[in-house]
Amino acid sequence: MKRSRKPIVLWSIVILVSTGVYVHQHSIDGLHGRLLTVLLMPVTEYAEGYTDSGFKKIRIGQSPEEVVEILGKPFNYEYEQSKRAGNGRWIYSRSPNSRDYLYREVRFKNGQVSEVDGHYYVD
Repeated sequence: MKRSRKPIVLWSIVILVSTGVYVHQHSIDGLHGRLLTVLLMPVTEYAEGYTDSGFKKIRIGQSPEEVVEILGKPFNYEYEQSKRAGNGRWIYSRSPNSRDYLYREVRFKNGQVSEVDGHYYVD
């Protein structure tokens, strides 16, 4: 009696796709960022106090003080030249060798977090 391999192949595909979706949704850099990290091994420096778990806690609407409490002070404070105070971005990572790295940024608008950006930066 010959057994079909179709159920095993189908379940393997379901498990791989489910794992990929989970990693993509729960990783700051997404699935592609995780794969690039494994393949290219970027060197990233982070601001003192930064952690990935802390970065995941940053939410839209938080104040700069709340962000500093969670992540510490950033490497760079870049403010927009505008009439409204509190617009700009804080950079929490950099590349020591001007190559690929894991980018971390918190943007502010009107003195509140407006966007949180984490991705694999390719130079």
